Amino acid sequence: MDLEDLEAELSIILDEMEGPQGDYHEIYLRVRQMIQQMESLGMPPPDDLVQLEQRLDVLMKEEASKQDEGNQDEGNQDEGNQDEGNQS
Repeated sequence: MDLEDLEAELSIILDEMEGPQGDYHEIYLRVRQMIQQMESLGMPPPDDLVQLEQRLDVLMKEEASKQDEGNQDEGNQDEGNQDEGNQS
């Protein structure tokens, strides 16, 4: 993939980020892939692209943490319901 292809792909990714879908995981994977392609071609990835990848990584970790907390809360509620059923 040459520089023009990478620039076109980056433009598509940035357009998608402005859209309503907000699929950070997909965007993160595409940005990460682009950085890896640039590195494999011996091209240093632009600092702003690396910063974007890092920000998306943090965002994904925060969302995963929130989901884990939600799953733990649901598990605790289920345990409470089971205890109530055993007491009857």
